[in-house]
Amino acid sequence: MKNKVIFIFVFFFCSNIHPQLMRWTYLIDENFYQMEISTSGDIYATSFLNSKVYKSTNDGTNWSQIFQIHDPTSLTVKGKDTIFVGTLSGELYISTDAGASFKLLKNFPSAIWSIKSRDFSGINCTIVGTDSSGIFTSIDNCVSWKGELTKIKYFWQIAVSKNNILVRTIYNGLYLSQDFGLTWNKKNVKADTEWIDDIETVEGDSTVFALTGGVYKSTNSGGTWELLSNINVGGNDLAYSPMEKQLFAGAYVSDDQGVSWRKICTFRPDLILIKDSTTFLLTETGSLYREDHTPPYIYGGNNFLPLAVGNKWQYIKTNSGYNGISYSTSYNLSTIEVLSDTILNGKHCFLVNDDGTYNFLYYSDDNKLFLEFSGIEKLLMDFNLLGHDEFEYYGATWATVYEGPVSLFGYERYSKGLSSDYYGVPFTRKYADSIGVYYYHSNDDGPMGSYYEKRLDLIEALVKIKDSTFLYKVNYFSSVDSNTINLLSDTLLGINVTVSHPRDIITDIPQKNLFYTNSVEIEYFFVKGTDSIGGGKKYLNRLENSNSFSDSIYFSSSLYNQGYEIKYRFHLTDKGIIPSPSTYPGNGFLSYKIDPVNIDKENPQIQNFQLAQNYPNPFNPSTRIEYSVASSQNVTLKVFDILGNEVATLVNELKVPGVYTVQFDGGNLTSGVYFYKLQSGSFVQSKKFILMK
Repeated sequence: MKNKVIFIFVFFFCSNIHPQLMRWTYLIDENFYQMEISTSGDIYATSFLNSKVYKSTNDGTNWSQIFQIHDPTSLTVKGKDTIFVGTLSGELYISTDAGASFKLLKNFPSAIWSIKSRDFSGINCTIVGTDSSGIFTSIDNCVSWKGELTKIKYFWQIAVSKNNILVRTIYNGLYLSQDFGLTWNKKNVKADTEWIDDIETVEGDSTVFALTGGVYKSTNSGGTWELLSNINVGGNDLAYSPMEKQLFAGAYVSDDQGVSWRKICTFRPDLILIKDSTTFLLTETGSLYREDHTPPYIYGGNNFLPLAVGNKWQYIKTNSGYNGISYSTSYNLSTIEVLSDTILNGKHCFLVNDDGTYNFLYYSDDNKLFLEFSGIEKLLMDFNLLGHDEFEYYGATWATVYEGPVSLFGYERYSKGLSSDYYGVPFTRKYADSIGVYYYHSNDDGPMGSYYEKRLDLIEALVKIKDSTFLYKVNYFSSVDSNTINLLSDTLLGINVTVSHPRDIITDIPQKNLFYTNSVEIEYFFVKGTDSIGGGKKYLNRLENSNSFSDSIYFSSSLYNQGYEIKYRFHLTDKGIIPSPSTYPGNGFLSYKIDPVNIDKENPQIQNFQLAQNYPNPFNPSTRIEYSVASSQNVTLKVFDILGNEVATLVNELKVPGVYTVQFDGGNLTSGVYFYKLQSGSFVQSKKFILMK
């Protein structure tokens, strides 16, 4: 097994993109340290930080803990059932039942960094490399041990090449034994250094590969070496695939024994494991990936942020936070728009207004999205990358890419996104092909448990691509919840309308609501029999922090006692990039009789129970509630807070048919959303109103 130095440090490296990057499936992040595969195909792994040994029987998809042990530093698997585990304190454990049980085999004087157990011409040979006590060999099934090279430290890796044993140290190069570890000879890969990152042997062959400032090859079990390539492989591990005849070195692979190389990933592999034709990569941080053999997703993409003058994206922005005392959430609309284009430093740049922030963006010829900032390029996204690849975001931090299909506006699109941590603020951004950014999320932690969270969800997009323009939206429409007309005087009618939209978001703090209806217009005229006079259209005024609209309509006093009716309907628009209009009612007009003389106040002909919307709404501190009773019954009208607690009883008595009005005074209540409910027999109806002080 190939061991890794347990130091914590950060690598900064440049990402060389190659069109043949392999696809990788993320499996697990359990701080794995070492891994090996048994002849039965089971995978074993140790975690130094978690002090555990794991096992997977389904190619790394699922893992189970099989052994709890303090500081495991080394692992090797022999055959299908035998597992050796060494520790930092020098303990050597063995399992002969595929990890079902372990027992202590021997205590060595110092930490065990490497183990290997193989059969050579009928002789079982087990080799243990220690930290500072030399290398130990047993050829009698681990009964007795012989120590050698006691003055050499850090035996980091043991490999078998045909009937020869190679040992890699940290500072003293390679040692070769041709007599099962009884004697050792020092071997140099190259004269100018003794630091070797890794060695890899070919099963049943005398070929050995070494990684040390380049890739080297020996055809005589490490006796002599030749340089294959000076490539900087972006990793410190080697692996050979006998099935595919491929040599893996760090983030690269060679199909021709090291003559030419192609990049397979953008992260830095710290361990490479081959099982048949499948490659596993373990990163420096302990994250495990498996080669994805499935074909590319069926929804491809190459235009993840269409840049053209006039393109717009509209989002619902959610701002949440906790200041250490209380939580709050608010909603509002956010818009991104491409305002103009120009040539800057030889690049075709587009000026983008991102909710009040102005930036110049442009695409490079190789499909990378940049921000032009005072002549300096800032990389925002590399759309060439595959899932789990990494790149340097904005020249300041590393970002991880993910990809896959997404369903938006009834279309299946290909999606690419990134997640990163920009100056301590984690964020995620997602792009959809031919649409643009459809999701953004960030979360900033503060002192004393406080935090601030922002999220953007795309609801509409107007996108021009070449000569075609596309509008992406779901056709929701504003609707009228209730409307009332009140006779204010012999020349004035009061109009009050409450509307709603599927995108409305109502909170317990009115100032933080989102109301998506933009305007309400009343169309009206006056009629008596076949006589029609006057009329017009008028936009109503929105009541602050609500979805109620009101105004008044003047009419001639001559109509007051002559039996005229007002015929009216409402035209509504929303706040979409291209507004969606609606009309209420959908056909015809509503009517209200002006003439008070013809109203039978003693015997009103009420057909139905009905609860009207209060007026005004919002109110401070009092409002008027109107309701209709269709038959003589006991009637209750009660007020509740947003938690369902009853705060007032306005009516609780027998009522005869008629129209009634009751005044509610909320002077002793706090500002907020309340509900009032009318109940009579089987009839129950409730409505919402807002008290604002």
